[in-house]
Amino acid sequence: MENIKEKVAFEIASERVKAIKKFYTSLAIFIVVSMAIVFWHFQKTGNFEVNLGRSFIIIVWAIILAVRAIKLFLLNSDWEKDMLNKELKKDQNNGYQR
Repeated sequence: MENIKEKVAFEIASERVKAIKKFYTSLAIFIVVSMAIVFWHFQKTGNFEVNLGRSFIIIVWAIILAVRAIKLFLLNSDWEKDMLNKELKKDQNNGYQR
């Protein structure tokens, strides 16, 4: 039983690390692309004022990243662990029909 709990805990941790890595990769790409757009605009106009209306994709991308960050870092409750432990206890106590 402990072996199963360890495997489940490892898989949960592994998935979380993958999600965090994916988020930081997306964030880095967002920063590079945004800086490229600002630099391109500066080269074209000579000022750093970027019209946000024309940068609709960047705004949407930033909102998506913000939602992902909130989901990943703020709303990461332990409900998955609780549900897995509940199912493991159910399996141990009552058994499943297979």
